Amino acid sequence: MKKLLLFLIVLSTISTSCNDRDDNLESVNIRVENVSAINFNTVTVGDEALLFENVAADSYSGYQEAVTGFMEDIITVEADSTSYTYKPEMRTDSLPIGLYTYKLSITEEGALEMEFIID
Repeated sequence: MKKLLLFLIVLSTISTSCNDRDDNLESVNIRVENVSAINFNTVTVGDEALLFENVAADSYSGYQEAVTGFMEDIITVEADSTSYTYKPEMRTDSLPIGLYTYKLSITEEGALEMEFIID
């Protein structure tokens, strides 16, 4: 009887602790990946003005919740006292609830490039 009770407790603990990170989302969650060689002081995304601060070179920011998000959005990066802007040619439909990453890089010519990733 004790073994059965212990088994049920262990099974219950395992089943409740095995949540995927996107199981309990209630909105679009966006983060920034900086694949440039320079640190980003600030990254501003879209009309909602999501603000990501101090995104080091070759690292990720934390996720931020957004009311709406898009595969391509206006992105402004401030780095080394210089401003870089990415403007999409057209805005897509809003994204469904989920986890997303904007992978950002600055080219040798000084252009900001963005790649959209579904996490």
